[in-house]
Amino acid sequence: MRLGATADRFRHSILLTALVLTAAVVTARWSGIDPDTLLPVLVVPLAGAFLLALVVMSAPAWRRRATMLLAAEKRAVHTPRTGTTTLVGVAHLTALGLLLMYPPDFTHGTFKERIILPLVVLAFPCYAHALRHGLGVTLTADGVHADKYAGAVTVPWAALDPDKPAEAEHNQVRLRYLRPELVRTTGWVLGKDALTGDGLRHETVAAAIRYYAAHPRERAGIGSTEGHQRMLAAIGVEPPAAPGDRPTTGRRLALLVGATVLAIPCLTLIEVGGDDLFGADSAAGMAVHLVVVMVVSIIAALLRDGIRRYRQGRRR
Repeated sequence: MRLGATADRFRHSILLTALVLTAAVVTARWSGIDPDTLLPVLVVPLAGAFLLALVVMSAPAWRRRATMLLAAEKRAVHTPRTGTTTLVGVAHLTALGLLLMYPPDFTHGTFKERIILPLVVLAFPCYAHALRHGLGVTLTADGVHADKYAGAVTVPWAALDPDKPAEAEHNQVRLRYLRPELVRTTGWVLGKDALTGDGLRHETVAAAIRYYAAHPRERAGIGSTEGHQRMLAAIGVEPPAAPGDRPTTGRRLALLVGATVLAIPCLTLIEVGGDDLFGADSAAGMAVHLVVVMVVSIIAALLRDGIRRYRQGRRR
């Protein structure tokens, strides 16, 4: 969608503006200005970036671009980039600024108060590469390049196993290697055989990789208009859904929503019970809280994936 594309196009400018704004507000706070006066300056961009990120992430698949994009100047084709990490980065920076405006008491504060600020700071390296480059997959005559959250993977065409072509599995593209020693990584990469491009259906990305892996002579045309058109014509028919990406039926979606509704009070009871049993500010209480947050995140991801697959089934 255009909102995400714009956020990605001006990624560096947006993040630099958020960084300068956060630094200016924190400096003003340390200079003696009332923090309550400065609060809206960070709360507004925090809330705005968070809401925009939710809009981009929840956009149905039909609002995303249908195919790989041509980058003739780089002799490459690549997946669209939604700019989600840019918006998350803005929210992250402004949230850090709010914590610095109201710093915790590391000497006498509770365990929860002492650990939140370090955790927020340490979270940046976990997706620093995506903040700088975005998330996506690029195909060139030399091979496949994937920008991931904390690093990048570069796969020469010779490294791929021709007998085990790329496949779309859930929310990623899975590669099989014949010569894994040729694969290069930079930064911190988990799962160098799994690629993610959040602005395009992964079935389409896998189809493009399969096409060029099976037609070595076509690789020289990557980045040209003619070569791009031939690739689009070859994968023009929508690839079949991967085994793990079958559309969700209305009944299954209803069951998923019902399970989510039932899980909410159960998780609330676990959260409250953990606070009563261990204490809200104890290490054990904090561990219970983190576990509940992880479970909520998993449930939200499953629900979002179920809605996406349901929409795919309705369009067929």
